[in-house]
Amino acid sequence: TIVSCIKAGCNDYITKPFSTDKVIKKLTENGFAVDTGNPDMQAAAHAGAAPSPLDTVIARFNRGEVDLPPLPLIQRKFYELIRSGASLRAIGDLLRQDPAISSKLIRVSNSAFYRGFMDNVTVEQAINRLGLTATKQTVDTIAGRTLFDEANAHYAEVVERLWEHSLSCAHACHVISDLRGLRLSEDPFTMGLLHDIGKLMLLRVVGELEKSGARDVVGDAQALMAAVETHHGKAGGVLLKKWLFPAAYVQAAELHDDVGNVLNPGRELLVVHLANVIVKSMGYGCPNPPGVEPESLESLDILRLHPSMVQIVKDHVKTRMEELREYLG
Repeated sequence: TIVSCIKAGCNDYITKPFSTDKVIKKLTENGFAVDTGNPDMQAAAHAGAAPSPLDTVIARFNRGEVDLPPLPLIQRKFYELIRSGASLRAIGDLLRQDPAISSKLIRVSNSAFYRGFMDNVTVEQAINRLGLTATKQTVDTIAGRTLFDEANAHYAEVVERLWEHSLSCAHACHVISDLRGLRLSEDPFTMGLLHDIGKLMLLRVVGELEKSGARDVVGDAQALMAAVETHHGKAGGVLLKKWLFPAAYVQAAELHDDVGNVLNPGRELLVVHLANVIVKSMGYGCPNPPGVEPESLESLDILRLHPSMVQIVKDHVKTRMEELREYLG
């Protein structure tokens, strides 16, 4: 029921039994103002929810006053070609128009992971060697990186760690799917790459507001990141809906940290959830909450993965991250 409601556009939910405090807390978290003329409600609000440094941002977000960034043009056209069943030649013609993507695509095709007897020198050769799946993953990585590069310089260090986490999670999703031979409805790599896009979007909005002179948008950095952590799922889901991504991507963005409250989660969500916890345990991203270890996750059992496979995933992710850092920066 929760998943259906979220897919339909709901922002939050409350389960029975609930108290006035809980209702007020949910409302304030979602940007609604407290009725200051009602002492009981005002007291409940103060007791139930501490002020968030993102209150201004979330309120504007819920009112539709935040301009969401568009999906990069080259990526949108690339998706259109794939959906239409275009030939590799047509895809090559498109990617050749972007020097950054075409040059890096060739470099990746000549990396140790894909290298053949001779070096590729054209986009067509690179696509033929990589295949459509690996080409798509590489294009998504390069285009996704541009979104992170455009973030406010004030948050550059945080955004760089977020990029590392997102890319490592993408590789972990791909490896997990391969290990189990899972036939998912959507590309696990790209779902992993975009699962935390809400964090990037919120940081970009905060940076833009600060640049425009709204100095009181956030308080200290620790409080800001805690607020981003709380709200990034909904923000990511809204952004991916705008970009017209399928429901599996939206659900992965919204619920990857909240799988325990999802009735019958799909394999796509479980893969992203498991990958997210694994790469955090490797040091990519914020640490997992105390007591949360990938080997003990219920997602592991549902996907029928032995705990020993967690180390296999870690080894593959580490290798790919080290190699692609050289070729993609």
